[in-house]
This record gives sequence, C-alpha cells and structure tokens, in this order.
Amino acid sequence: MKLISALAILITLCACSNEYDSTEGNVKVNFHPVLTQYKDATYYWYLYTADGYPTLPPVRKGYIGHADSFSNGRVTVSINDLREGNYVFTYYLNDSLKTSSVGVSVGTTKTYVLKN
Repeated sequence: MKLISALAILITLCACSNEYDSTEGNVKVNFHPVLTQYKDATYYWYLYTADGYPTLPPVRKGYIGHADSFSNGRVTVSINDLREGNYVFTYYLNDSLKTSSVGVSVGTTKTYVLKN
C-alpha cells in the first residue's frame, strides 16, 4: 500500500512540473513609425506568420499609441505569448510599408531594433 501511495505522489509531482514548461516566447520591437493622418493603417503595427504573409490575416495587431515606450520618435512594443517560429512585423513610415523578419524562441524574449 505504501508503494502505491508513493507511486501516486511521484506521478502527481511529475505531472505538476510540466504545467510550468513554456511553449511560447516573446518579442520586443523598437521602430520609428511616421504616421499619416490620411491613412488609418499607419497608426497600427501588424505581426504575421512568415508562412502566411501577406495572404493570411495578422496574428497580432496593435495601436501605436498603446506602445510600451516612446523615445526620440521611436516606439517599443512587446508582443507576448507567441508560438516559436518566424514572423513578419510590419509598420508604416509615411505611406511606405516597412517589413522586418522577427523570430520567436521558446521561453525567451528577443529584442529587435529596426532601422528605417
């Protein structure tokens, strides 16, 4: 009976430890958008899967006014809880759509500083 109890406790402990294993990662992107009052899309950033860009809808979209930080015309956005893989981050510089590849690794936060 003690063996069965010990085995049950061991199985429970092993099962519980897996609940903290991460299968997702995060990215921070620092970029310099230039908004155009006549084009609503310039007020947003978009994140697509690399395989789905540009035909599939974005997996994330954010309003630039809600960025994490603003400094010297640059903004930083955090995009959390993403599956591991390659993505395409887009934003506007005036009327020009800018695209950059970003990658996500499990359990990490990668920071990208984009050049215009």
